[in-house]
Amino acid sequence: MNTAVITGSSSGIGFATAKGLLSQSNRIVMICREGAKSRSAQELLIESTGCSKESVDLIFADLGSRDEIQSAIEEITNRYDQIDVLINNAAVLRTKRHETTDGLEMNFAVNYLAIVQLTSGLLPLLKKAPEARVINVGSEIYKQAKIDVGDLQWQTKYKSSIAYANSKLMGLYYTVRASQRFSHEGISFNNVHPGVASTDVSREYPKIVNRILSLFLESSIAAARPVINLATSPELKGVTGSYFNKDKKIEPLFKNDEWTTQADEIWRETQRLLEGYSCLPE
Repeated sequence: MNTAVITGSSSGIGFATAKGLLSQSNRIVMICREGAKSRSAQELLIESTGCSKESVDLIFADLGSRDEIQSAIEEITNRYDQIDVLINNAAVLRTKRHETTDGLEMNFAVNYLAIVQLTSGLLPLLKKAPEARVINVGSEIYKQAKIDVGDLQWQTKYKSSIAYANSKLMGLYYTVRASQRFSHEGISFNNVHPGVASTDVSREYPKIVNRILSLFLESSIAAARPVINLATSPELKGVTGSYFNKDKKIEPLFKNDEWTTQADEIWRETQRLLEGYSCLPE
């Protein structure tokens, strides 16, 4: 039985992904915010799939808190000998600028920095798996990114859609860099745009806006399929450093090497912010 860790798995794509992987006899570790919603999701996964209670673990963490992420890493490390799949699915989109309990801009912290910290901290367990896979759930909106490396946390002129796009591009940079760094460790790193589904990401928008959007969105089940495929498909064994738009691998990802300079600058700031926490080495 393989073990898959999934963030943001109490609803939406994360929940549908967890359910799909459970149906394939995997063990799921849910990382969610503490609350009744997360506990109910755990119970619903067990009831709807008929799996054992031991197959669905629940670990609480606010992904906007570096201390809580570190505690989740320690808890998983104490409970499990290895991890076969890590799916960084959780994301937020704030219509107005919000800061985490750590004083970091929310999109940047949850959609990007948390991915780096969690993946880094779980790396020893991933290395123990014969063919570990890390899947970062991205978005086609990354193409709208306008990153200012001098203002990664939007201290001025906050724009919600661009802040979200920037966080997704940074996650894509990280995916590619991590795949290069660990190409000989037997761990694959890929990024996937699963489609646009109705999720909690847009919960800050007015209800009427979400109702209109729902007319054009896919179901969470449909959006989860490419994520599950990346996590389980034998045909994708060894594929790493790639971006998928649903099931289609996009090549070339970047038209030139200019992205590396920006990625290097972002990485230096990432290391500074994660000093004392888990962070992948150079």
